[in-house]
Amino acid sequence: MYILVSENFIAGLTTAPQPEGRLYGEYLPGEDVARFWEETTRPAQALGWWRQGHEPEWPEGAGEPEEGQFLALILGQEITFYRREQGRWQPQPHEVMNLYTDFGSRQQGLFDLKLLAGKRVAIVGLGSGGSLVAAQLAKAGVGHFELFDFDRLGSGNISRHLCGLRDLGRLKVAAVKDALENTNPFVEVNTYPYDITRHLSEVEIILAGCDLVVGAADSEVAKGEINRLAVRLRKPAVYGAVYDMGYGGDIFRYQPPAGACYACFKESTRDIFQDAPRAEVLDYGKIAPQPALEMDVTIIGSLVARVLLAEQLAGDPLSQLERLPANWVIWGNRPWEGWIFDEPLQSRFVEISRDPTCPVCQHDLFIQEKLGLAPDEAARQAAALLASLENKRPPEPAS
Repeated sequence: MYILVSENFIAGLTTAPQPEGRLYGEYLPGEDVARFWEETTRPAQALGWWRQGHEPEWPEGAGEPEEGQFLALILGQEITFYRREQGRWQPQPHEVMNLYTDFGSRQQGLFDLKLLAGKRVAIVGLGSGGSLVAAQLAKAGVGHFELFDFDRLGSGNISRHLCGLRDLGRLKVAAVKDALENTNPFVEVNTYPYDITRHLSEVEIILAGCDLVVGAADSEVAKGEINRLAVRLRKPAVYGAVYDMGYGGDIFRYQPPAGACYACFKESTRDIFQDAPRAEVLDYGKIAPQPALEMDVTIIGSLVARVLLAEQLAGDPLSQLERLPANWVIWGNRPWEGWIFDEPLQSRFVEISRDPTCPVCQHDLFIQEKLGLAPDEAARQAAALLASLENKRPPEPAS
């Protein structure tokens, strides 16, 4: 029998106002492992009782102890475990872990761990790429997530997805939420199982409380709406794509207030991909999936997470994660005839300039350029047109 118990669990029992109570934890019978941590944050089973004292005596009123049940004795700050075996209480060795202190210890020295714990990240699209980005950020210590996706996990997803067979048929937001909570003991996850394009007002309110946005949606319409909201709210956003057949991929970063937005990026790169492998969204989602290995998606997803972390830690003097030198990173797994990579595993950095008449991030200049009107005049004429249409609207039919 192997028993693992957290310091927080012991502290909770030693400071409890009552002298005894039910003992909650997790027991894995096939592996003969019992784990005890805070029942408020982990799935819990009633495995026996605990009581203060030093003699293994079953509490009065608890009925007869059953074979395999546990008894935990608390004496001061110490805990001793017993298990009912062949009608007797047999002492059990245990190991104490400090779950909350040890988490993140392997990142110690790379950056101030406390900075990421308070960050809130919105991820729109939880396919193969979006789910991986979420997991990477949670493991790095990001503490809060807002997850958006209306799709369910299908059999075609699992060869490249964070989640597996046990999650088939589940909403991706629910499956990924469970995976994140199994990764980070501090994490807080909110889920929204709907198409964001039909709930833009609600999405805008949620994104307003976030530090950054991951655009891993499965359509250009959705990514366009993400971009408009990110520009309006001045929220950093990162978008990832994987190329056909896993030949490579790219990452674009929007950094407000002066950086090129996703609409600027699409306009600037419109002609570049004519003779190159076509870029699919990181999610793969509803766009016809192109063959690629999970490791191909993993590379781009990891780079997206790396870009996000570097941006969020830019003000940390302790950070060892340097910001990338440009807002567009192109990654090549393999060479492609006529493309920019002549050897495998190469990368290029390109700075995309803001489009001076971008309809999204330079809306006023766009209006002035296309309509020849000042923004105030364009708004006045639009309001007048709407009022005119309202006046011409036929009366509502009588009920």
